[in-house]
Amino acid sequence: MYRVLLYLILASASFLTSCEKKTNELEANEYLIFGDYYGFCAGKCTNIYKLLKDGLLMDTIRYYPPIHEFYNGSYISMPEKAYKQTRNLIDYFPTTLLNEKQIIGIPDAYDQGGYYVEYNAGGVKKSWFIDKDIQNVPQQYHKFVNTINEKIINLK
Repeated sequence: MYRVLLYLILASASFLTSCEKKTNELEANEYLIFGDYYGFCAGKCTNIYKLLKDGLLMDTIRYYPPIHEFYNGSYISMPEKAYKQTRNLIDYFPTTLLNEKQIIGIPDAYDQGGYYVEYNAGGVKKSWFIDKDIQNVPQQYHKFVNTINEKIINLK
């Protein structure tokens, strides 16, 4: 009798925890926009991408991200290979970023450029402008920022 009860409790606990959503897993209609931008440049001054649950999109407008509104790009689908190269970026997203101010460091203050990140998941929608100079970024975000940089380089 006790074995059956113990088994039912363990099975129920296992079932409940297996149904929980992972913190950094995108669902339908959720996304992570990431990219870099430069204020004074010639040619391609922005590289903005939108990571979805099942694909990667590239912005074709390529305008400087606005500071007081979300990025409103015009996106086209990228090949499956590009999605496979970037789909794990959400795993690096530090949830502590959700508590940060919108500007981290001094992005593009001296023509070093910046990263734009927009998170729309779990009912939360926020954006950040992050310095490309890693020395101006808190240590806890280095892995995420370096991974963004790596993904952008691989997509070019």
